[in-house]
Amino acid sequence: MIMSVELLDVILFLGLFLGWGVSLLLFNRLSVVKIDKRMAEDGFAKECPIDIFGTRALFISDALALTYTSINTEKYPFVDVRLINEYSTDFDRRLALILSLFQYSFLIYLLIFSVFY
Repeated sequence: MIMSVELLDVILFLGLFLGWGVSLLLFNRLSVVKIDKRMAEDGFAKECPIDIFGTRALFISDALALTYTSINTEKYPFVDVRLINEYSTDFDRRLALILSLFQYSFLIYLLIFSVFY
């Protein structure tokens, strides 16, 4: 059986979308909660207190996966990257990397295929 372009398109869309959704759910439920708990035990407030449709988890995952510590936190007030990196574990960083890979792969997929359709 020869796979058509439309079938490949549907498989890619569903695979990336479901992978992104599952990884976002896992990261939000497993890592973000534990990071917040560790920070609260030491007396720190939540990083990125505004959570609109899961954007808080996306900001935190980018901070952990990409580790752009050179960003000035006074100009980028949502996330204190150094503080989040102190309270995260290797498991949190791996989950954040998986989430970021799915997130940006899905975004690139949407941008490329929106041109062709």
